[in-house]
Amino acid sequence: MHPDNFNLVWVSKEAREIASKLVAEHSILQGYGMASYLSLPGGYDNHSAVQLWVHNKIQKWPPEYLSIPELNKAFLSCFPDHLLNPASH
Repeated sequence: MHPDNFNLVWVSKEAREIASKLVAEHSILQGYGMASYLSLPGGYDNHSAVQLWVHNKIQKWPPEYLSIPELNKAFLSCFPDHLLNPASH
């Protein structure tokens, strides 16, 4: 992913790198709509919302919960099942 996709918010390099992995792993499009699921104001585009969400988790979570699998699990838990598995509904 090109770094210019993350130019709307200031976050740590670590948050930017982890967010980039989540965006790639889940094929998240650049549009809008994810911020509200991540408990963020709706004005953030999807990539910036993921980046800010990761940054917030890094700031608040104890270090032992900061693995990529734990962050990925927490990230997915923000969304209703029907959005994650549309074919099953």
